Amino acid sequence: MLDWRWRVSNLYHIENEKGKKVPFRPNEEQVRFMDEMHAFNLVLKARQLGFSTLIQLMGLDTCVFHEFTDMGIIAQDRDTAKEIFLKKIRRPYEWLDEGIKSLVTATQDAAEEMTFSNGSHIRVGTSLRGGTKQFLHVSELGKIAAKYPDKAREIKSGALNTVHAGQFVAVESTAEGQEGEFFDMCQLAMAQEAQGIDPGPLEFKLHFAPWWRDRRYRLTTQRTIPERDQVYFAELERQHGIVLDDEQKAWYSQKRAQQKDDMRREFPSYPEEAFDAPIEGAFYTDEIRRAEETYRIGDYPFDPKLGAVYTFWDLGRSDLMTIWFAQRVGASRWRFFAYLEGRNESFPYYARKLKEMASEYDDWVYAGHYLPHDGKRTDLSSTLSRDTTLENLLQSPVHVVKRTKDLAGPELTSAINITKAFFALCAFDRVGCAEGLKHLKNYRREWNDRLGGWDKKPFHNAASDGADGYRTAAQADYDGLLDEDFYDDEYDRDAEDRDLYADEHTGY
Repeated sequence: MLDWRWRVSNLYHIENEKGKKVPFRPNEEQVRFMDEMHAFNLVLKARQLGFSTLIQLMGLDTCVFHEFTDMGIIAQDRDTAKEIFLKKIRRPYEWLDEGIKSLVTATQDAAEEMTFSNGSHIRVGTSLRGGTKQFLHVSELGKIAAKYPDKAREIKSGALNTVHAGQFVAVESTAEGQEGEFFDMCQLAMAQEAQGIDPGPLEFKLHFAPWWRDRRYRLTTQRTIPERDQVYFAELERQHGIVLDDEQKAWYSQKRAQQKDDMRREFPSYPEEAFDAPIEGAFYTDEIRRAEETYRIGDYPFDPKLGAVYTFWDLGRSDLMTIWFAQRVGASRWRFFAYLEGRNESFPYYARKLKEMASEYDDWVYAGHYLPHDGKRTDLSSTLSRDTTLENLLQSPVHVVKRTKDLAGPELTSAINITKAFFALCAFDRVGCAEGLKHLKNYRREWNDRLGGWDKKPFHNAASDGADGYRTAAQADYDGLLDEDFYDDEYDRDAEDRDLYADEHTGY
């Protein structure tokens, strides 16, 4: 019994989804993880493949068969911590062979921790700081980062620093948007892998299990694959080298019809796709999905034939300053082709950037710049209001839209609904607006622990700054600051939407 892999694969029993005691036998993806694991590991979970169960059994085995091993498990909340301890630690230990338990007894068995006679110790909690861990498992860091960003930073600065080089760490989670500690850690690991850099002793290696590697996900059918899915499969092959057979395509197409927006999170084909899926509590999930389905996110760069450029701002210094660039298409449509953001810079800096961008094209002129309500404020360093200062720098008109008074009140709700309606009139350049689109996807509500759900109040972060800049455009339109004929009562956007956007370039 000296080989840990044999022990993990043969000695332990677990509770299955029906609540029955069954022998633990690793599946193909779990075996692959054991073959390829590093000291520090990131596991991007595509679906229920049992990575957390495997990791917890590995930790339990290490504690039972090695003296003075300190294992920590961090869960997303207290109830989950209790469930992990009961089902993945206590019961697998209790179900061990009596001979093994007689050699290594549990000298302390509390609600969320266990101490063994060989000096080893396991603790499950929502936060661990201090001491030195030989085995650390962080479960669902992506969800923790989405709901409790401060706690996620505490885990990174606290718990991860309790593990020294040569010890074992596993951080696993589903993807939750393109921000937060888990996203940042995965981005770094993917960037190093793309450059052929092997992870160092304190660097994380990413493990990802795509759906198409699982032999269960196949379907024999004569049903025709929808065009949207055919385009997706062609992109997988062309851009990622992923070649699917007919049975895999049939399974994915029918599963996608069922899962809809959740498909990219639950069954991603490649790691980046998992992070591109809609996140819980997001404001504009439906609007982004409809823009993608109707080809309004694509190739829409600056077009000299469309005329003047409009900019829409959210003001910030320690927060982000965000600026969206758009051109009018006809009487009622908008083409957002660029996005700019910065931090800790003043108006002269952004004025220079806007002039530099315009200087690259002979036909780029500014029709107007639109600021949120705080554009009328004066700063201590000047007697001029912000809009006047910017207008003097840019030598083009600057306007201020109305104030949104209460972050959680009806006026903000109204403004967000206005913005949702405005989406139907807009196309976005995928490259030029990449960072801004990411913010729109990640703009979400704040988690309310007391209510146990998502609040009406937006969570304030970089995504909210980028989304607020876009909301300035929607409010400017709604207030009639852009064109008094911008909304035509006889124009039925919903009825004409799919026909107008069926071709990538139609209407834009």
